[in-house]
Amino acid sequence: MASAGKKPVKETKGKFSWTITIAIPPDVFFRHVIKEFKGQTFRANFYKCGDKLSVPHYVTWNRVETQKPDFHRPEYFGSLKFI
Repeated sequence: MASAGKKPVKETKGKFSWTITIAIPPDVFFRHVIKEFKGQTFRANFYKCGDKLSVPHYVTWNRVETQKPDFHRPEYFGSLKFI
């Protein structure tokens, strides 16, 4: 559950910054046999869609260079190393 609740957060204008912390339960990887995360490296990307805002935008952790938003392209994934 999101700490901000289930309702959309009011749109903010001007200069500001934000952070996000994500906890991904190991059950998400049900199609893989992962005995331990420590020392593993995975490839992934994270994205935020603001397509319903007054100024639509999309933000990704790693740059995606396609004509239209396409966030599931492995060639644009970055490395996640678990230590």
